[in-house]
Amino acid sequence: MVKKCPTCGANNRDDAAFCSACGASLTAAAPFAAPTVKPVPSVRVVSPVAPAMAPAPVRVPPPGMC
Repeated sequence: MVKKCPTCGANNRDDAAFCSACGASLTAAAPFAAPTVKPVPSVRVVSPVAPAMAPAPVRVPPPGMC
């Protein structure tokens, strides 16, 4: 059986400790795989509705001014 290099894919002898093509270790654990990123659910942001403005006060002229 042939050992396949995890770094470059070259075929090596069964008793080889290092790859004959790139020199990578054939006895070390497999290269670390990056963790997968789980998508974060999006949150819909709703802007608050402006409060209703109070109507402007009605000014009544004092008696005798009209």
